[in-house]
Amino acid sequence: MATQPTLAQLAADLSDHLTFVVIAESTALWNPHSPEFKEHLRAHYQWGADMTAADKILVAGPVDFGQKPDTPEGWPSVSGLIVIKAKTRQEAQELACNEPLHKAGLRRNVVHEWRLRVGGKETLDFLGAKLA
Repeated sequence: MATQPTLAQLAADLSDHLTFVVIAESTALWNPHSPEFKEHLRAHYQWGADMTAADKILVAGPVDFGQKPDTPEGWPSVSGLIVIKAKTRQEAQELACNEPLHKAGLRRNVVHEWRLRVGGKETLDFLGAKLA
């Protein structure tokens, strides 16, 4: 019978690339039918393009799109996930707080530290290079 690796051996094989992930949840103010909504969404898309061009966003997009129950008012609630490239939690927090849907009160952005440790070698090497 083969000997199982120790915890220390397993941990030594883990990658350790630090990044930050933003979980964005719609608030009660989320209303895609409001007159201002299109402008907030346009600003959100522009912010994403600008942050990507500045090499601050690794990936981003809606989650549970069309899967979450509608709000009591009948408006679809949309969450989002943003993987931010930042050196510190404070920098990630500042980026997340400046996202237009959050600033308008339509979404609540919460920053979490994320250490990329498990995955295919090519994927982790690629992400590690992008985060360096």
